Amino acid sequence: MFQGRYKAHHVEDAGHYTEISRYIHLNPVRAGLVRDRLEYPWSSFPGCCRRSQELDWVTYERVLGEQGPGSRAVRQRRYGAFVRGGMKEDLRPPW
Repeated sequence: MFQGRYKAHHVEDAGHYTEISRYIHLNPVRAGLVRDRLEYPWSSFPGCCRRSQELDWVTYERVLGEQGPGSRAVRQRRYGAFVRGGMKEDLRPPW
């Protein structure tokens, strides 16, 4: 709220959406609110990785569609691994 003026960024490029999604899903971990990205209760991340935890009002296809060919379960595993890989990197805002 006090960091500066609000800015909106238009996301349209393939792959860019996935980078932004990972950055957002890892924010609670980087902020020290939780140790694991699956622990944050207000995140859509668990539904990106497990069909049993999908929320009815969240559209997961945009993020999962960028995970290549394969079944939904395969794409969910790929996305989970992609986000997990970001925990080892020093992620900067993708914009």
